[in-house]
Amino acid sequence: MNNFKYKFTTILSFPLLLISCDYPDHDLQEPDGHHAQHGEESGNEPIVVTHFNGVTELFMDYSPLVQGISSNFAVHLTRMDNFKPIRAGTLKMKLVPENGNELVITKQNPSNPGIYLFEATPKFTGSARMEISLNHSDINSSHAISQVFVFASQSEIKPKVISKPQAEQITFLKEQQWRTDYKIEQAGYRDISYALPATGVLRLPASSIKVIPATASGTVLWSKKNQNLKVGMIVPKSMELFIIQPDAAWDSGLARLKEQYLLAKLECDKMEELFQQEAVAERRVQEARIRKNTLSESLSRMGVNMAAGEFLDLEAQVTTSEKGMITKIMVRPGQKIQQGDPLAMIKNSQTLVLEARVPSTRIQDMSIATDATFRMGAGQKTYRISELGGRPVSEKPLASGTSGFAHFLFEFDNADGQFIEGTSLAVQILGSEKKSCLAISVDAVQEELGDALVYIQSSGETIEKRFPKLGIQDGQWIEVKEGIDEGEQVVTKGATQIRLSSLGGVEMGHGHAH
Repeated sequence: MNNFKYKFTTILSFPLLLISCDYPDHDLQEPDGHHAQHGEESGNEPIVVTHFNGVTELFMDYSPLVQGISSNFAVHLTRMDNFKPIRAGTLKMKLVPENGNELVITKQNPSNPGIYLFEATPKFTGSARMEISLNHSDINSSHAISQVFVFASQSEIKPKVISKPQAEQITFLKEQQWRTDYKIEQAGYRDISYALPATGVLRLPASSIKVIPATASGTVLWSKKNQNLKVGMIVPKSMELFIIQPDAAWDSGLARLKEQYLLAKLECDKMEELFQQEAVAERRVQEARIRKNTLSESLSRMGVNMAAGEFLDLEAQVTTSEKGMITKIMVRPGQKIQQGDPLAMIKNSQTLVLEARVPSTRIQDMSIATDATFRMGAGQKTYRISELGGRPVSEKPLASGTSGFAHFLFEFDNADGQFIEGTSLAVQILGSEKKSCLAISVDAVQEELGDALVYIQSSGETIEKRFPKLGIQDGQWIEVKEGIDEGEQVVTKGATQIRLSSLGGVEMGHGHAH
């Protein structure tokens, strides 16, 4: 997208339109010590170009090109992935005429972060194509500017008449953009789901809360492997948390089970030996193995420590059934407990449930829920359930315990732990019906005196205030009915800084020094 124009500044309260260079009072200084002022050597306004290619934003101004006369260039390059300045890389500018030899200028690194300054003296006249490329180990980008003309003399340059802008304009310099959390996105067509606003809260599924029970009756102690057991600790699956020194009754039952196991082991060993001598059928061996393994598993489930088939201490182990966080410890070391008593509680928040509440009177507005978006507060990031790997638990609303409300449930993945149960949310429940329309991010919409306000970056350092007419939204995108055109660059981050810049203002006819 190219944006060619002569730069200007306006004061809305005056009918007079003042035309000025972006940097009229500040010198451009090259490394060789040469000084020049934009437009003052020729008396002509600089040409300003804004161009996007998806990798970088090019914002460039240069004095009109005249054969045999040096023109000053100020090239600003911004990364589109983080909207920060290019700090290193070789810049090459090619000026390719329709006839004649091309002009090539190379700059190894920016003069200042994001800004390449250089001079160019064309030896030809007429139409030309300009190519600007950046090469670095982590980024490569190129911009092609086709509308370039080289004059034979300065007398051929005619001043352009610039019409009064339709919207209020704010100067927001590249240096200001780079210093703040700034972002722009193109307005474009997309499908937006019809949505039902709701309030919500994040909850844990019932299956994600586990109670760790005592495996035996006796005296509970902290595991020797985890003497500092405490609430908030993240524990892996099969980690030993407690040991239980069994009481006499449990010890007696365990002794009988131990005896049965030892007899089964002897029987199995005997069958194995006879099978090797071909004295018994294989079926007899398999039966002996099954009995021995069954008793061994019973002992293991009771928490008996075993090594190489031999009994060690008569202690019951208590281990975790899955990974999670200890949220409650219900016993103290040395406490007497009974088999089955709860010892601790563990929760696993890898999966969360969004519970969205809506008034029962609004249920008819949403027959089937297919997705949902939510945010944790004004100005916070918006998340979509489907983009988090989630889905609706039920497409239909469920009765709520609160009178006059119903709720929709959505389950989603929280493996990285970025969401916390109990968090209150603003929710948009999305239906199956969609509308294709021009849309912008909801993050771009501000408010001024009760009206929706959107900032548009109309050129590299010029921001326009727009008051568009908006339509439906789904929590991430909002329909634009009028006031913004497809392809325009909409500011989605940095509105506060732009507003402050407009209040402070840049003096008419003054820009910044490079």
